Order: sequence, then structure tokens, then C-alpha cells
Amino acid sequence: MKVIISIDGRDAIPVRAIPLLTDWHVLSPDVCAEIFSGRADTTVQHMEGLRSYRLVNGAVQQVPGREWQNWTERQLDACSERIRNDEANHEIGYQQWRRESLLILPAGVFAWRDEFEAAFQAEYGQGSMRERFNPETFNLTDYELNYDPQHGPRDDWREVVMEGFISAPTDAALAPDTVKGGTQPALTDEQKDEIVRLYQCGHGKSVRSLAMQFNVSRRTVDAALAAAGAKVITPRKGAQGVRRGRTATSKTARKPA
Repeated sequence: MKVIISIDGRDAIPVRAIPLLTDWHVLSPDVCAEIFSGRADTTVQHMEGLRSYRLVNGAVQQVPGREWQNWTERQLDACSERIRNDEANHEIGYQQWRRESLLILPAGVFAWRDEFEAAFQAEYGQGSMRERFNPETFNLTDYELNYDPQHGPRDDWREVVMEGFISAPTDAALAPDTVKGGTQPALTDEQKDEIVRLYQCGHGKSVRSLAMQFNVSRRTVDAALAAAGAKVITPRKGAQGVRRGRTATSKTARKPA
């Protein structure tokens, strides 16, 4: 799932997506909270000063470091203590912590992509202190950022990552037929399958929501749904009627009395 969103024409990363960018290799939720809290004793010193933001009434506002310290960090600490006290097996406890900790990171909060990448490269990139001090064991590919992660610690990880961004003014929402530079992005088969699943499960997600989640146009989502037979567009007088594939059986039209 593509996790880059566009806010006011600038690329942003949901903070809940950050642990997934390296498949949880670095920057787990507790480290993310440590960074965004602005603590001077952070274990990732070159990422010190990285800020997080949220949209408030359509305006970008910085999330105060004390909010991370007094709420998110404390909730993560409490989660760790509870699991540690109850766990029967370390790996089982660790997997439980991964599932719960991702959800503790605040929804709708993001970092600017350019700021994040600059800080990340300083900490983990080529020529970084980590590479210089560990030239024999440091593997640069372990720290490559993947903005289209395919795995998460929860069954609903995609929804968790994008929570709070459904109404954000992304490019996909503002331009229904094209995105950046007029180029129509191609969806992978896995992404198409996921779009169909989300469209058909429960009450189903709207095409607009799916377009924003996958950072594509509504037309791209429509095409994926139509190809899978999940969406049928039936012409009506003066408009188009849309039906979901799972409820395609039409009711008998009532005749006027």
C-alpha cells in the first residue's frame, strides 16, 4: 500500500507508517515517539529536531513535543509493562506489542517527507556515523525506505495507518482524473485486490476514500473495481447509478398507482 500522501502539494508520511518503511527494522513506535517528543537523550541523535504535524481546520499545525512525552510515550511505556508482566513467551509478547503499539501512535499525524528523509539519511544513510563505526557489519540495504509496504503487524494495518487522513486535501481528492504531473499511476495486482476487498467488506469504503488511501485518482479505482466485476455503472436518466458487485440483484420497480 502506498503510504505517501500529499498535503498542500507537499509529500507527507503518516507517523503510523514510519515503522513499516523498513519492515520494522528501525524506528519502532517507541523510537518514533522519542524522536517527535524532542528529547535531547534520543538514541537516534541525527533525527533529533524532526517535527510532526496535523491538520486542524484545514491548516497545518505542529504537534508539541510535550504531547508526545506526556501522552504517547507514557501510553507506550504502559503497554510494554502490561505485556511484559503477562507474556508467557517473548515472541508472542513482542508480536502483541507490535500490534498494539502501532495503534498508540496518534492518528492523522504526519511528518514532511523531505524533512524525514534528510534526518533518516543522516542517521542511517551512506556516510553516516553508523556506517563509519561499523563498516564491516553495516548493510545499507537494511535501511532502504519502502513507501509501498506490503506487511503490517495487524490485519487492519492499512486502515490504521491511514486513519485521520480520509478528509485530508490530498492530490487524489483534488484531481479525480489525474495526479502529479498528469501521470496516471499503475496499481499492482495486490493493490487492486485490496481495493476490491475494502470496497466490498462490511459497509464498504467509498471510491473517494480508496483513491486517497492508495494515492491514485478515482478513475483508477473505478477501473480496478470494474475489471474485477465489483462495481457496475448503470445509466439512468440524467445521471449514472452505481451499484456494488455484491448487491447487484435489483429490486422490482414499483409501478405508479
